[in-house]
Amino acid sequence: MTVVTEEFEPLAKSVAKSRGYPDLPMVIVPHPFETLPHEMAIRLAEEKFNELQQKLSNPATMVTRANE
Repeated sequence: MTVVTEEFEPLAKSVAKSRGYPDLPMVIVPHPFETLPHEMAIRLAEEKFNELQQKLSNPATMVTRANE
């Protein structure tokens, strides 16, 4: 599982696939994340927390290398 900004989503998917993880779960956040005002960053973190928690705890989202 990884967190990536929307700008780098295609690259992250490509790298994951090339490393043998074509179905790697991702949580996508706005780009650029680091320039968001503090209040917006906190709100976004709270909104994405449930998605992150669900993907980390759901066995269906667990991945193994495609070649294994």
